[in-house]
Amino acid sequence: MTIDSDRLFTVAQTVKLTGYSEESIRRWIRKGALPVERVGPYRRVRVRFSVLRQLFPR
Repeated sequence: MTIDSDRLFTVAQTVKLTGYSEESIRRWIRKGALPVERVGPYRRVRVRFSVLRQLFPR
């Protein structure tokens, strides 16, 4: 399966892709260790696939 590098993932999707807990992912976001983008009028948190690929290479 090929995933576009510009694709944005929710925290829940990031948990499934990485295998880490939601608590860990949110902690890394708060600390700035996991860069995120805020989208939409409610500024929802999204993680870019290219960032995940850099931080969690397989």
